[in-house]
Amino acid sequence: MRQNLAVLHKVALVPEDQDVEDEAKNIQNYLENLCEKNPLVVKEISKIYIQKAPLLAVNKVSFTVPPQECFGLLGISGAGKSCIFKMLTGQKPITSGDGFVKGLSIGSDVGKVRWWIGYCPQFDALLNFMTGHEMLVMYARIWGIPECHISACVDQIIEDLVMYMYADKLVKTYSGGNKRKLSTGIALIGEPAVIFLDEPSTGMDPVARHLLWNAVA
Repeated sequence: MRQNLAVLHKVALVPEDQDVEDEAKNIQNYLENLCEKNPLVVKEISKIYIQKAPLLAVNKVSFTVPPQECFGLLGISGAGKSCIFKMLTGQKPITSGDGFVKGLSIGSDVGKVRWWIGYCPQFDALLNFMTGHEMLVMYARIWGIPECHISACVDQIIEDLVMYMYADKLVKTYSGGNKRKLSTGIALIGEPAVIFLDEPSTGMDPVARHLLWNAVA
């Protein structure tokens, strides 16, 4: 317990950059207005895991993502990036603070929030005995895309991510890079307001990585 309290105290003493402080103050003062204009607003979210002793994983993170902006979370392994994704997608409860997607609170309206987000998790959540094409069709139906538009929607994603060579093969035969492509494709279905991509290019060769970023852009 003493060791963990020391860690928490040490984290609190780390000075913040001026732009980070300004962003937090701006969100604090103009939260309602920012939520109306921006698809994602994060206000002082924190995560504490209670195991043998409390562990501070995320400490009062605040930021705003305007429409059509690609916002990157940078940090060393274990810095809490994936933990932030899990909180913003409702996989893990937020200890304190809140996030807002199209003005909807993740803390109190996570069911509605999930209709507006796409998510590529750090570790692929795919079904080995379905083809990539079948998985994309399945998620298009879950999203509620009209049946008459599903084929065009799926074909567009397959083309954008250059997946046509293996789209009709079982997922269990995919390389790690191709699985990441499919996970990213699933996140793009339905034109969500916010798309969370957690290390989507892991395991990809340089050419595939370049194509992926072009598709995201």
